[in-house]
Amino acid sequence: MFVIQSGAAKIETASFEGAKLVDGFFFRGDLVGLESIGAQQYGHDAIALERTLVCELPFNQLESLCSFVPRLQRKLLIILGQKIRYTNETIVHGRYVSGEKRLLFFLQMLCEKKIIKKNDNTGSVDLPMSKGDIASYLGLRPESLSRVLTKLQSDGIIRNHTKKIEFLDIKAILQQVCR
Repeated sequence: MFVIQSGAAKIETASFEGAKLVDGFFFRGDLVGLESIGAQQYGHDAIALERTLVCELPFNQLESLCSFVPRLQRKLLIILGQKIRYTNETIVHGRYVSGEKRLLFFLQMLCEKKIIKKNDNTGSVDLPMSKGDIASYLGLRPESLSRVLTKLQSDGIIRNHTKKIEFLDIKAILQQVCR
C-alpha cells in the first residue's frame, strides 16, 4: 500500500473488452491499495496523474505495527469503513441517480478532500485527471459528462474549462447535491 504525500493518482482496470475503467482517484493523504489486502496480486494499475510523491507501506510491516499500536489499527479500520461506505454511496446507490448528481457528488468529494480552492461562495479546482477519466469513474459516457457540464454552466453554477472547473455558486452546488 502507499500513502500519497503530494500529487494525485488514479487506479484503473481493464474491462472484459479491454477498455480502461477508472476505479478511483487519490490525493494527498489518501491510502492507495486497500483493495490489495488479502489478495495474491493487486488487480489495478496505479497511475500518477501529475508529479506525485508516495510513501510505501508494506502490508506485513503495517500489520505488525498495528499489533503494537492499537490507535494505528483503529485508524486503519476507520479508513476501511469509510472506503466501504463511500463505495456503497457512490457505486451501489449511484446506479440510481442521474449523471448530474453523480458529478455533483464527485465535486463534493473533491471539496471534502480540500482539492477545491474556495473563497466565500466561489471556488475552483484544477483537474489533474482528464474529463474522460472522470466520465469513466462516474460510469458515464464522455458525451453524457459533457452534457452535464454544459447544463451546469448554462445554469450559472460552474464555468467549465479543459483542465479546470470554476464554481460560480458553491451554495447552489451543495443544494443540488442535498436535494
